[in-house]
Order: sequence, then C-alpha cells, then structure tokens
Amino acid sequence: MTRIYISYGITKSASTFAWQLIKRIAIGGGLPIATLTSRSKGKNSPVDYIDPLSEENLDLVKEDVGDLPVVIKTHGDVTPAIARLVAEGTAHVFVSYRDLRDVALSLLDHGARSRANGIRDFSQFREVTDTLEDIRVQVRRFENWVRSCNPLLLPYDEICFDTRSIISRIAERLDVLVNADLIFSEFNSNRASIGQFNKGERRRFEHEMDPNLGKLVVNSFSAYYDVYFSGEVQRMRGVQGTPFR
Repeated sequence: MTRIYISYGITKSASTFAWQLIKRIAIGGGLPIATLTSRSKGKNSPVDYIDPLSEENLDLVKEDVGDLPVVIKTHGDVTPAIARLVAEGTAHVFVSYRDLRDVALSLLDHGARSRANGIRDFSQFREVTDTLEDIRVQVRRFENWVRSCNPLLLPYDEICFDTRSIISRIAERLDVLVNADLIFSEFNSNRASIGQFNKGERRRFEHEMDPNLGKLVVNSFSAYYDVYFSGEVQRMRGVQGTPFR
C-alpha cells in the first residue's frame, strides 16, 4: 500500500483545500491516515506541511508515524527522495494549479493583509510585477513535479467549483470508495473549515487586473499557458497594447 501521499500546490491554487480533501477522502475510504506532530513538522500546525521533502525530513516522518500512511502538503520542489519513492510505488503525488493572473491577485491580497498586521509574510507584494519572480519559482517547481512524478493534476476551478468531480478523481487515484456528496456537503456547509480561504472567485483578473498586465503575465509564462490554459493565449491576442509574442 502506498504510504506517502504528497499534495504540492502552486501558491494560492487552493492547495490547502486540496490537501484537506485528499486527507478526508483517504480517511473516508478507510485508509489509516496518520496526523503529523511537531516532531516531524517542526511546529504545531493544523496542516501536515513539510518543506523540503528531504531524506532527513522523511525519516522524521517515519519516526513520527511509523508505517501509517500520511498526506503531506508542500510548496517545495520535488526531491530525489520523493522521486525515488514515486518510482518504487510507495508515494503518490497530487498537484494543484491555477491561472497565474489570479495567483498574482491573491498574492497581492496576502501582501496587503500582512502589511496591515505588521507581518513580513508576502508583504513585499504591492504590484502585479512584484509577484512575477515568485510565480516563476512556483511554476518551475510545478513543472518539475509534473515531469518527475506523474501526479494527478487538480485545477483550481475544479477544486473550488466542481468539488464533487475532484473528490471522485482523488478517490480513484487513492483507490478508495467514498460518498462524494457527503464529503462535498461537509465542506460546502462550513466554508470556514477550508484552510487559508481567500475570495474563492473565478477569473478575478477579468475585473480586477488591467488587461495589459494580464497580457504581461500570460506572455511571461507562455509555455505554461500553452499547456494548461491554451484558450487564454487566443483570448490575449485581442487585448490592446503590447503585441502578444
């Protein structure tokens, strides 16, 4: 039986919700999923987050939970240790992703909240252009996970707005049977239980981002959009301003 389930997500791609769904579905399907403690996470947190997923940190996880399976969230890059476990069949990977224009807007929201509360986390993000380098790092990691680990891809819009479908697909990958309607209802009736929930809107960039800035984002990550949001490339060709590359 697969022992480790990894939930990687591009920042602000509903990655915490994806992790919650994977863990809830696994438990609902009868898998004896363990919850990590500060012994392996290094801190008390409701999320089983590990970064990096190094050999040393994975050893700490094993010391923490023994042979019980775990669902680990990370924003870190794929490591040789995880790639090896995937190749051996003892780890499965799930990856969440999103239109990067909405990722940028969500990073700006986080930055504004941090500055208002005197917190450094994400506080450097004031303009869309400030987010591009961070997004570039996230996209590079995303591509590494896709290339190395044959993950189940979880689009933001499906996680948030077609949740029953994503529940069914996750359950199939986990090879468990669950009541998708029941799990959906649990989260839908208690949105406050969804970790790090922000606005939860579709295509915010259409009414919150200057079209030319949106075009800049798409142009900056054209390979990503070609593969995962090909229709957006065609839409951008109609935006006035700098010619689309």
